[in-house]
Amino acid sequence: MDKWEIDMAAISVLPQEMKCVPELFRQCNIDCHSYMREYKGRIMGYAFVNPGYAREAVEEIQRCFDIGMIGVKLYHSYFIDDPAVYPVIEKAIELGIPILLHAGVSYQEALVRQQSHLSGPLNILNVLKTYPEAIIIEGHIGGGGDWENVIEGLKLDSRIYADTSGSVVDEWLIDTAVEELGAERLLYANDCSFCEGVAKILSADLTPGQRQKIFHENFENILEHRKGGSLI
Repeated sequence: MDKWEIDMAAISVLPQEMKCVPELFRQCNIDCHSYMREYKGRIMGYAFVNPGYAREAVEEIQRCFDIGMIGVKLYHSYFIDDPAVYPVIEKAIELGIPILLHAGVSYQEALVRQQSHLSGPLNILNVLKTYPEAIIIEGHIGGGGDWENVIEGLKLDSRIYADTSGSVVDEWLIDTAVEELGAERLLYANDCSFCEGVAKILSADLTPGQRQKIFHENFENILEHRKGGSLI
């Protein structure tokens, strides 16, 4: 972070098994919070939960909110529009915090088999019909899937944010996302590499104002929706 002039980062800690039991996702968040304490003022945390344990997931989100975490992280245990996820979405709305969703569109057979419940833009659109107040971030539009298809889907609803992380560094990915979605909907993020994450924003044909929106201003605006509680 120091090398790439990143002042603060929002992170999550994930287990190997995405459909994990409450004890495991709670331990992930305990670990995440330990990094928040160790690097106070530099690290913000997402609470990772498995929606399959609705009561425990909602309780864990509240616990993490109370100790200063800034959002919810969901992986591909369930499609985002599965009713099993609704209690988590409702809790995030109640607290005014975003949901960062591992999402995308892929036609690679191996990936589809591995992540059979990977949500795409259409799943998010379905959720917003029921929960228009939800703040949903589609994670890593450059995550190895069909990013052009993802951008086309995201054009259908201006309420969906997307982060720029992922191992794909195609030359026009960021330029196309800004042109089609607007800089106001993009959030800078890293996945595999700080170097790649920063470079694809700096190398895109953007104005200084657009870069500032993507690097920090849009995310700061999201954090302003938080309903009470202090950030650590």
